[in-house]
Amino acid sequence: MRKRFIYSIFLLALGVQPLAFSLSMAQDVTNVVVLPFEVHARDDISNFRVQILEAIASSLDETKGIRVIAGDRLKDVVLEKAIKIFDEDAAGVVGKELSANYVVLGSISKLGKRYSIDAKVYNVGQDKLSSIS
Repeated sequence: MRKRFIYSIFLLALGVQPLAFSLSMAQDVTNVVVLPFEVHARDDISNFRVQILEAIASSLDETKGIRVIAGDRLKDVVLEKAIKIFDEDAAGVVGKELSANYVVLGSISKLGKRYSIDAKVYNVGQDKLSSIS
């Protein structure tokens, strides 16, 4: 199970690389926020949720030209705006408040032994959502 999980994180990080490349080509510095993914599972997979968030943020942050906005600034906005669901509306609010160019959001679903990860990128300037999964 642990081996499969690490492999999944690795594949997810690889999937973020084309996104990171295209974002870094857009301008000198691209500000990106990664929101916690919604979870759809009977089991408690909160650790998996955190690891997905960290893997995406880390992969993006290591890319030249991308600055990931996280930590206290993100927490403050989520608390101030009382955001409980991390959807397209939340992406717009958080992105504008933090002066981000893009917001990464999505969901993790678990059915039996299978996981599904759906990620989307919200373009704050164009107020537009794109699927990358």
